[in-house]
Amino acid sequence: MLSASELEWQAEFRYRMMQDRTSSVANTETYNEPSTYSLLRSRIFFKLINGPVSMNLQLQDSRILGYSSNNPGLTKEDETIPSFHQVYLHVNNILKRNWSVQLGRFELALGQQRLIAKSNWNNIGRSFEGFLT
Repeated sequence: MLSASELEWQAEFRYRMMQDRTSSVANTETYNEPSTYSLLRSRIFFKLINGPVSMNLQLQDSRILGYSSNNPGLTKEDETIPSFHQVYLHVNNILKRNWSVQLGRFELALGQQRLIAKSNWNNIGRSFEGFLT
């Protein structure tokens, strides 16, 4: 059975209103007027800790509010299904040394984030598959 200290969770809900003239979401009938639309990104993050081993899961749902595929009453399948943004295993103190390894799909931000960044400013974000030692 899990105790409260072994399970951590976080939630993030981000709403953003944008105005754009060049987006594929923009109104194609009136080119002179900018299109205003709303973006929503929801994330829930779970971290299961058992000694030096932790399992991390982050589920993400990103969508454009008011977009035709999100209208109520549509009988077709929803195009914006939630997906795992991060799923990784992290192990600390390997062989009783200060070594650690991370394996799976995770955000990676190196240095000033000019070449490899998590790109958190857009509605989806960026994650990489691999391992980190």
